[in-house]
Amino acid sequence: MAEALYPAEVEVRLWKALEDTKVGMLGVAGETVRLQPMTAFCDPKGNLIWFFASRSADLTHLVGDGAAGVFSLVSDDHELHACLTGDLTTRFDRDVIDRYWNGTVSAWYPKGKDDPDLVLLAFRPDHAEVWISKRGPVKFGWEVAKSKLTGTRPEWGQHARLHLH
Repeated sequence: MAEALYPAEVEVRLWKALEDTKVGMLGVAGETVRLQPMTAFCDPKGNLIWFFASRSADLTHLVGDGAAGVFSLVSDDHELHACLTGDLTTRFDRDVIDRYWNGTVSAWYPKGKDDPDLVLLAFRPDHAEVWISKRGPVKFGWEVAKSKLTGTRPEWGQHARLHLH
Protein backbone atom coordinates (compact mmCIF):
# COMPACT_ATOMS: atom_id res chain seq x y z
CA MET A 1 0.00 0.00 0.00
CA ALA A 2 1.38 3.41 -0.97
CA GLU A 3 1.92 6.06 1.70
CA ALA A 4 -0.83 8.65 1.91
CA LEU A 5 -0.35 12.00 0.23
CA TYR A 6 -1.63 15.15 1.91
CA PRO A 7 -3.58 17.73 -0.13
CA ALA A 8 -0.88 20.40 0.30
CA GLU A 9 1.75 17.97 -1.01
CA VAL A 10 -0.42 17.01 -3.99
CA GLU A 11 -1.03 20.69 -4.76
CA VAL A 12 2.73 21.40 -4.78
CA ARG A 13 3.29 18.45 -7.12
CA LEU A 14 0.44 19.59 -9.35
CA TRP A 15 1.86 23.12 -9.79
CA LYS A 16 5.33 21.68 -10.43
CA ALA A 17 3.91 19.38 -13.12
CA LEU A 18 2.04 22.33 -14.66
CA GLU A 19 5.23 24.42 -14.76
CA ASP A 20 7.39 21.59 -16.12
CA THR A 21 4.97 20.09 -18.63
CA LYS A 22 3.60 23.35 -20.05
CA VAL A 23 1.20 21.84 -22.61
CA GLY A 24 -2.21 20.45 -21.80
CA MET A 25 -5.74 20.50 -23.11
CA LEU A 26 -7.87 23.59 -22.40
CA GLY A 27 -11.55 24.04 -23.02
CA VAL A 28 -14.89 25.35 -21.88
CA ALA A 29 -17.17 23.12 -19.82
CA GLY A 30 -20.73 22.69 -21.00
CA GLU A 31 -22.99 20.29 -22.79
CA THR A 32 -20.18 19.59 -25.21
CA VAL A 33 -16.61 19.95 -23.97
CA ARG A 34 -14.19 20.88 -26.71
CA LEU A 35 -10.57 20.79 -25.61
CA GLN A 36 -7.56 21.97 -27.56
CA PRO A 37 -3.82 21.88 -26.88
CA MET A 38 -2.54 25.04 -25.25
CA THR A 39 0.69 26.11 -23.56
CA ALA A 40 0.26 27.03 -19.91
CA PHE A 41 2.17 29.80 -18.16
CA CYS A 42 1.79 29.29 -14.43
CA ASP A 43 1.48 31.75 -11.58
CA PRO A 44 1.05 29.47 -8.54
CA LYS A 45 1.14 32.37 -6.06
CA GLY A 46 -1.72 34.07 -7.88
CA ASN A 47 -3.50 30.73 -8.49
CA LEU A 48 -3.62 31.56 -12.20
CA ILE A 49 -2.67 29.81 -15.39
CA TRP A 50 -2.23 32.07 -18.41
CA PHE A 51 -2.60 31.16 -22.06
CA PHE A 52 -1.80 33.23 -25.14
CA ALA A 53 -4.72 33.08 -27.55
CA SER A 54 -6.10 34.71 -30.67
CA ARG A 55 -9.15 36.95 -30.46
CA SER A 56 -10.44 35.20 -33.58
CA ALA A 57 -10.09 31.66 -32.21
CA ASP A 58 -13.14 29.51 -31.53
CA LEU A 59 -12.01 28.93 -27.93
CA THR A 60 -11.77 32.68 -27.26
CA HIS A 61 -15.30 33.15 -28.62
CA LEU A 62 -16.56 30.33 -26.40
CA VAL A 63 -14.97 31.98 -23.35
CA GLY A 64 -16.58 35.32 -24.17
CA ASP A 65 -16.88 37.41 -21.00
CA GLY A 66 -16.18 34.35 -18.89
CA ALA A 67 -16.91 30.66 -18.75
CA ALA A 68 -16.36 27.51 -16.75
CA GLY A 69 -12.98 26.20 -17.88
CA VAL A 70 -11.37 22.77 -17.93
CA PHE A 71 -7.65 22.05 -18.25
CA SER A 72 -6.16 18.57 -18.30
CA LEU A 73 -2.57 17.44 -18.43
CA VAL A 74 -0.27 14.46 -18.20
CA SER A 75 3.13 15.21 -16.74
CA ASP A 76 6.19 14.63 -18.92
CA ASP A 77 7.18 11.63 -16.77
CA HIS A 78 3.62 10.23 -16.92
CA GLU A 79 3.52 10.03 -13.11
CA LEU A 80 0.84 12.70 -12.68
CA HIS A 81 -2.47 13.06 -14.48
CA ALA A 82 -4.79 15.93 -13.64
CA CYS A 83 -8.02 17.60 -14.60
CA LEU A 84 -8.60 21.12 -13.29
CA THR A 85 -11.80 23.14 -13.35
CA GLY A 86 -12.37 26.81 -12.65
CA ASP A 87 -13.11 30.22 -14.11
CA LEU A 88 -11.77 31.07 -17.56
CA THR A 89 -11.77 34.69 -18.71
CA THR A 90 -10.41 36.75 -21.59
CA ARG A 91 -7.97 39.50 -20.63
CA PHE A 92 -5.35 41.78 -22.04
CA ASP A 93 -2.57 42.42 -19.53
CA ARG A 94 0.65 43.88 -20.90
CA ASP A 95 2.63 42.96 -17.76
CA VAL A 96 1.66 39.30 -18.16
CA ILE A 97 2.45 39.40 -21.88
CA ASP A 98 5.89 40.86 -21.12
CA ARG A 99 6.53 38.29 -18.37
CA TYR A 100 5.81 35.22 -20.50
CA TRP A 101 6.64 36.40 -24.03
CA ASN A 102 9.25 34.19 -25.73
CA GLY A 103 10.43 33.11 -29.16
CA THR A 104 7.83 30.37 -29.47
CA VAL A 105 4.94 32.64 -28.53
CA SER A 106 6.16 35.31 -30.94
CA ALA A 107 5.90 32.83 -33.84
CA TRP A 108 2.11 32.89 -33.45
CA TYR A 109 1.84 36.68 -33.44
CA PRO A 110 3.69 38.19 -36.42
CA LYS A 111 2.96 41.76 -35.29
CA GLY A 112 4.59 41.10 -31.92
CA LYS A 113 3.21 42.03 -28.53
CA ASP A 114 1.00 44.66 -30.12
CA ASP A 115 -0.66 42.22 -32.54
CA PRO A 116 -4.37 43.15 -32.52
CA ASP A 117 -5.28 39.42 -32.54
CA LEU A 118 -3.35 38.76 -29.31
CA VAL A 119 -5.32 38.18 -26.13
CA LEU A 120 -4.76 36.24 -22.93
CA LEU A 121 -6.96 33.60 -21.39
CA ALA A 122 -6.75 33.62 -17.59
CA PHE A 123 -7.68 30.34 -15.91
CA ARG A 124 -8.24 30.38 -12.15
CA PRO A 125 -8.59 26.74 -11.12
CA ASP A 126 -10.71 26.03 -8.07
CA HIS A 127 -10.82 22.23 -8.12
CA ALA A 128 -8.50 19.50 -9.36
CA GLU A 129 -8.66 15.75 -9.68
CA VAL A 130 -5.12 14.38 -9.51
CA TRP A 131 -3.81 10.86 -10.04
CA ILE A 132 -0.22 10.12 -9.04
CA SER A 133 1.70 6.96 -9.80
CA LYS A 134 5.39 6.14 -9.74
CA ARG A 135 4.76 2.80 -11.34
CA GLY A 136 6.06 3.37 -14.87
CA PRO A 137 5.10 1.22 -17.86
CA VAL A 138 6.92 -1.94 -16.68
CA LYS A 139 5.32 -1.83 -13.22
CA PHE A 140 1.95 -1.10 -14.82
CA GLY A 141 2.32 -4.18 -17.04
CA TRP A 142 3.24 -6.23 -14.00
CA GLU A 143 0.18 -4.97 -12.10
CA VAL A 144 -2.11 -5.90 -14.99
CA ALA A 145 -0.59 -9.38 -15.29
CA LYS A 146 -0.75 -9.89 -11.51
CA SER A 147 -4.40 -8.83 -11.44
CA LYS A 148 -5.30 -11.40 -14.08
CA LEU A 149 -3.57 -14.15 -12.08
CA THR A 150 -5.00 -13.16 -8.70
CA GLY A 151 -8.41 -11.81 -9.72
CA THR A 152 -7.66 -8.48 -8.03
CA ARG A 153 -7.59 -4.97 -9.43
CA PRO A 154 -4.22 -3.48 -10.39
CA GLU A 155 -2.64 -1.05 -7.94
CA TRP A 156 -2.05 2.04 -10.07
CA GLY A 157 -1.30 4.79 -7.57
CA GLN A 158 -3.19 7.43 -5.66
CA HIS A 159 -6.06 9.77 -6.39
CA ALA A 160 -6.73 13.13 -4.75
CA ARG A 161 -9.43 15.78 -5.04
CA LEU A 162 -8.20 19.27 -4.32
CA HIS A 163 -9.87 22.56 -3.57
CA LEU A 164 -7.45 25.20 -4.85
CA HIS A 165 -7.24 28.72 -3.45
